[in-house]
Amino acid sequence: MSATEEAALAEMTKRLDSLAVYKRGIIGQLRELNQRGKELQIEFGKLTERLRTERDQLNELFPKLKEYKDKRSDIITKLKEDKEQARKVGTTLKSYEKGGFENDRILTDKLNKIEWKLQTERLTREEEKELVQFVKELEAKLKRYKKANTTRQEYRDIMGDVNELRDKVDEIDVAADGIREEIGKRKESVHQLLTQRQNILDEIMEHGKDIGELRTQLDKAYAEFEDIRKKRNDLIISMKAKDNETIMLKRKAFLEKAKDEAKSKLEAGMTLSFDELRLALGEEA
Repeated sequence: MSATEEAALAEMTKRLDSLAVYKRGIIGQLRELNQRGKELQIEFGKLTERLRTERDQLNELFPKLKEYKDKRSDIITKLKEDKEQARKVGTTLKSYEKGGFENDRILTDKLNKIEWKLQTERLTREEEKELVQFVKELEAKLKRYKKANTTRQEYRDIMGDVNELRDKVDEIDVAADGIREEIGKRKESVHQLLTQRQNILDEIMEHGKDIGELRTQLDKAYAEFEDIRKKRNDLIISMKAKDNETIMLKRKAFLEKAKDEAKSKLEAGMTLSFDELRLALGEEA
């Protein structure tokens, strides 16, 4: 084994040890990333479920808001009709009240007195004519008073309906504002959940890239490890072969020397051992 081969073998062994540590590190990182990936998938699923719930609740609010809008529209239509009716009745009432008039008790009292006078007193034709005309005027005033009272009551009833409808509109507006506020909150919640879910999705995608890069690095490390391991094995085999060849050469040289010594002893007539005799005769020991 040469010094160069020993240095190469040591360097390869050192690199293999380094790659083994490097691979373990990458595998550890991959495990951590895979665990984090599972956690992100679970979190993504939970957010998706919450998002679905929020959207369902949000979608339930829109029909309610539409129902309030439709109801308000119907009431506004009725309110306009009642206000128009109130205007007309109010105009009629003003025409009855124009110029003022006595109430029905006074008018009835006057009318009774005149009728009593017509029935009990002796009157001239002219006086009777005047009183009859006065009776007609009083009856007309009384009739106008009664119509005014009826119209006034009708106006009050209509305005009562108008005020009631206005109250209903206010109630609907309050309820609709509550729905709109709830819709706003739900929309904000949906927006936040979408943002959170997108962030997690981005992190999942980034994890995928990181895992891909680590796997590429791990594949390269495995490839380099196998390549160096093969070269190291080839070098060890080569070194062993050279060592065996050296041993064989040394053994051959030793035998040749032993043969020469045995032959020299045989030629000199010296006593040889059995093994020396075999060597001298050209047989392997």
